[in-house]
Amino acid sequence: MSLYIKFVLLSLFIMLSSTLPLAYFADQEAKAVLKEQALKDAAVKTANNLDNIDRFIHQRISDIKSMAQNPMLRTPQADITLVNQQLEAFQQLNELYYSISFFTIDRVRLADTKGNAIGQQHSATLYWQKLSANNPFVMDISRSESVGKIVIHFAALVRDFNNRPTGVVVSRVLIDKLYEVFEDNTLENKSKQPVKVDLVDSVGIIMYSNHSPEKVLQDYYPQKEILTLLQQASEGYLEDKQQVYFFAKEKGYLTYKGNHWALVLTIQANQIFMPIQYIRQRLFSWFFVTLLGGVAIAFLVAHRFTLPIVMLSKIAKRIGEGDWDATYQVKTHDEIRILGVQLQRMAQRLKLKLEELSKLNTQLNESNLYLEDRVRQINEQKHQIELKNDQIALQHTQLAQALSEIQYKNKQITESLEYARRIQESMLPSDKLLQEFFQDYFIYFRPLTAVSGDFYWFEKIEQTDKTYFVIAVADCTGHGVPGAILSMLGSNLLTQITQHNQLIDPAAILLKLNAEIKYALNQERNYNNNQDGMEVALLVFDVNQRQVHFAGGGRPLYFVHDAQLFTIEGDKITIGGVSWEQRYLGAKKPIHIETHTLSYTPGDTFYLFTDGYKDQFGGEKGRKMGTDRFKKHVLANSSLMLTQQYTEFDRFFKQWRGQEDQIDDVLVLGLRC
Repeated sequence: MSLYIKFVLLSLFIMLSSTLPLAYFADQEAKAVLKEQALKDAAVKTANNLDNIDRFIHQRISDIKSMAQNPMLRTPQADITLVNQQLEAFQQLNELYYSISFFTIDRVRLADTKGNAIGQQHSATLYWQKLSANNPFVMDISRSESVGKIVIHFAALVRDFNNRPTGVVVSRVLIDKLYEVFEDNTLENKSKQPVKVDLVDSVGIIMYSNHSPEKVLQDYYPQKEILTLLQQASEGYLEDKQQVYFFAKEKGYLTYKGNHWALVLTIQANQIFMPIQYIRQRLFSWFFVTLLGGVAIAFLVAHRFTLPIVMLSKIAKRIGEGDWDATYQVKTHDEIRILGVQLQRMAQRLKLKLEELSKLNTQLNESNLYLEDRVRQINEQKHQIELKNDQIALQHTQLAQALSEIQYKNKQITESLEYARRIQESMLPSDKLLQEFFQDYFIYFRPLTAVSGDFYWFEKIEQTDKTYFVIAVADCTGHGVPGAILSMLGSNLLTQITQHNQLIDPAAILLKLNAEIKYALNQERNYNNNQDGMEVALLVFDVNQRQVHFAGGGRPLYFVHDAQLFTIEGDKITIGGVSWEQRYLGAKKPIHIETHTLSYTPGDTFYLFTDGYKDQFGGEKGRKMGTDRFKKHVLANSSLMLTQQYTEFDRFFKQWRGQEDQIDDVLVLGLRC
């Protein structure tokens, strides 16, 4: 077989063996990547559409809240014509609303932008059942009585300027308006096959459908596999032979937490994968054209390259036979021409080549010397690197030892704090005494750290034929370990004062406690310890006379009688500690504490508390709760059982705090006679 034929076959083999696998793997990889990207893009668009729905609902909720603050609606006995004008003006600002109505608290329609059912009482539908003072803003999807269509209702409680409920404003958006919030490219339809859109609630009932509107609020979503996947993942897709189902669960938007809805898009599989088929066809066309071009190039290259080589092989044979004058004029201007010239000059250049070889040996020796020098330098650098590595290893060992020591000390501190917490809890009095004297009670105690600077204390005292019950709530200076130490000192001193000194007057008890703390902390002689003290609210219940005696050092008493909240302020002093005059002027000023006495009746409720609850930062603007808001909360829940009040105090505190950190120990004690 001639060299020409071999060269042609070799070229074709190399080209086919390299291009065929490349084309196959490129096709498979492109198919997989494009399919994955198409599914991912559709899933992302599904999630984006559901986010648009959440944003849409959040905006409508903001609208209805704003509408509920309209001064005209909040004005009792307002002119209904002016009210209707306000509703129409608001509807003109946003064409999404189908109608807006204003009702009385008894569901009687006073105004409506469509003029429907004026003066008629609305049925107690779902959103009317949800609406309450604790839930002033609601939303639901149902068939409207006045419109006769399925709409999204947004309802808000309207309060007058004295914060009393006076009416309800309701806006309606047709369910079909949800179609307008979808991304335009989500519903592109190059294959003329419709994209099916379904919105379902948490149990699978269809809330919206662009292809089966008659099933809205009537049927469950038919694909059970999708409902199962929605219980396991927040978004994804399910693929079968004919269609692909993309789903996403509602995440909420800003203050709107969502209704646990899910959006499902159903798209024909050939519609999604149409770009993949187009790209594969382009790849196959490119490969076929490349293959034809490669065959033609193989023949041309074989002819051009093999002819000079054949001729040079004949010249080489002649030179090998001793014909040093054999020549052949190569017409190409490449390595083959150089090969021809070298063959003709080979004999004359042998001697020159030997001389060049000697020179090259000399250069090689010089290069070896240079390389040896470089190896020596590299070895020195390696030694320096090893020294630095040893230093780094030593530093690593030292850091590991330091970390181990820190972890050990941290464990000791943590165990000590836990032990201190158990000791402090064991010193708090058992609430069994409260069960003996009171109808109902609660103790809301939320320390800032493991141990607390707030504490509560109570003791039963019997003198001759009289029985007294003494209760104290105290806030010690600081919190954590320092506050806990002071709280245990205060608890022990109160027990000593009441049991050994037999004092029952609240003012006398606090004065004695003040003196004992100053004595224990050496504050009378060492004015530098001026910050250690506590604020105390103390009650003495005279069980026989049905009277209660109160004295406060920096803490007030709240009590509720006949659904009214009354406040008795304590004296503005601190129990223990060194006053400003003592520290800087050396002057001793006697303190005065007043005892307040009042009679109580069954059902009266008393509240003792530290300042940790009302001083907590939170709310929408990150401000302190404050005394007024705390009082309103106490009065609003005063009629509940005290076990329920505990739950409400905990819920309100966590709701108010939100994402803010707790800043102080919290203690609230409620007692019902």
